[in-house]
Amino acid sequence: MEIEHISPDCTCIGRQCTACTKLLCHGKFSKQRLGRYGLSSRCKECQSTYNKRRQRKSQAESQRRFRQEYPERAREYARSYHQIHPEKRREQHKRSYQEHPEKPYERKIKRKYGLTLAEYQRMLEQQQFCCALCHSPFEERKSLIPHVDHIHGTKHVRGILHNNCNIGIGLFNDDVIKLHQAIRYLQHNTSTEGLLDTCMEG
Repeated sequence: MEIEHISPDCTCIGRQCTACTKLLCHGKFSKQRLGRYGLSSRCKECQSTYNKRRQRKSQAESQRRFRQEYPERAREYARSYHQIHPEKRREQHKRSYQEHPEKPYERKIKRKYGLTLAEYQRMLEQQQFCCALCHSPFEERKSLIPHVDHIHGTKHVRGILHNNCNIGIGLFNDDVIKLHQAIRYLQHNTSTEGLLDTCMEG
């Protein structure tokens, strides 16, 4: 294995970095009194990468503990930071969505309905990827995309419906009596003549 020297005049026997496994010149290692040849086991570049990763992990752990111990202060800090730096928040959201496009919806269904993404996928499979109300398949169109249906005021999920089907029963406030009245209305007014007769009787 050829040694990567920092200069043509260097004649050291080199040292193998334990991270990138390259055989490098001693000048590419930081000094460490207890290390072999008095050098660090990682080259400077790998050590820098390791330190940055360790620092990010430590910061993330500190932030997590702070959010757990002081949730109100953490939310207030986040709100004030986002107000001062709105462009950074937009950039973070954009980058996060590009890297994990499924994450926003995953967080939404977990927050609103208590569903994990795995549970949501399992429900779709059990419904054979069809609306639980009209039994037609889901599609990409906005009116026919899947939407979680739940009992309002709770996180109790009833099924997954077309967006339009969910809006439809929502407009009736989930009132079974009103829905039966709507069915009877449609049954008695299936033609233009029937509708005119009803209006004349009124």
